[in-house]
Amino acid sequence: MEIQYSSLAKPTGLDRFYYLLNGEEQIGYVEGHLNNYGELVPVVQIYSGYQRLGLGFEAFKKVFDELNELSPITKILGSWHKGREFAHCKDGMSSNLRIFLNCRSQHNSDSECALQTPTGKWAAKLGFNKCKVLSISSDEVNVEFFK
Repeated sequence: MEIQYSSLAKPTGLDRFYYLLNGEEQIGYVEGHLNNYGELVPVVQIYSGYQRLGLGFEAFKKVFDELNELSPITKILGSWHKGREFAHCKDGMSSNLRIFLNCRSQHNSDSECALQTPTGKWAAKLGFNKCKVLSISSDEVNVEFFK
């Protein structure tokens, strides 16, 4: 499957946003926001029926590579939560939060659980294989990945 990336506007500054298209069908979106400290905040949403095909990492890497060319990325930040844009997802939460909380309920370390999430696996593939969990609740987890 060859995915097309479409944007409503030309990418500007340190922000990127693309719709993922399979032909005419929108199958997700990816966005990335890079701050002046080299911290990337990625958001990847792959719609049901297209998950587990490697599309999330492909989209994540596209945004990572584009922004890293403009300014070196030093950290990848994750903010995983319930509700809002994830209300329609399984258990009403992001897959990262669901996987993190399930892993943690099995008495694994917070860092190990963060690295088991999609974002954690993708960050590790890009060399960001260390992490620090900044905050944890049943509704939200904030984490940073670094080299």
